[in-house]
Amino acid sequence: DYFSNLKNDTAYHVPNAKAGEWTWLKEKPKKWQPSVCKNNDKIIVTFYSFSGLGAEAIYRYVDTFQAGKYSFKTKHYDKEKN
Repeated sequence: DYFSNLKNDTAYHVPNAKAGEWTWLKEKPKKWQPSVCKNNDKIIVTFYSFSGLGAEAIYRYVDTFQAGKYSFKTKHYDKEKN
């Protein structure tokens, strides 16, 4: 089984709990795919990541770019913890 093999691989981490067993601190995302939004002279990229380091958690990141520039500001949110 693909996920069983991942649990034994140190390069990957699969959540220990099933999705229905997680406790959400905020509303569960409706869309998990990264999104890009243009707002006047800003480009806003939003995405989620999973971390198994310490307490398992899903984090939401919002990166804001000024149009035509490569530097950005990141806001990091705790979304969910198990």
